[in-house]
Amino acid sequence: MDSMQSKNTLPKQSLKTKEEVEEEKDPLEEMLDRTGCKQIHYSLQECMYEHRDWRKCQDLVNNLRNCMLKHEQTRTIGDNNSQ
Repeated sequence: MDSMQSKNTLPKQSLKTKEEVEEEKDPLEEMLDRTGCKQIHYSLQECMYEHRDWRKCQDLVNNLRNCMLKHEQTRTIGDNNSQ
C-alpha cells in the first residue's frame, strides 16, 4: 500500500499554487498578444468548432494568415532598420 501511495503523489516541490498556475502564460497566447491577431485566431477556432471543416472557414484562415504576414513584415522591417 505504501508503494502505491508514493506513486500517486507528486514531490512537494513540483506542486504549484493556484496563483503560479494563473501567472504562467501559454506561449500561443503570448505570440497572439504580440502579433495582434488574437481575435482572428479565436474566431477561426470558433468556426472550426462549429463546422468541423477548415474549408468552411477559409475567410478566417486567410485573415489570420494575412494578419501574421503583416506582423512578420513589420517585425522584419523593424529589425532591418535597427541594424
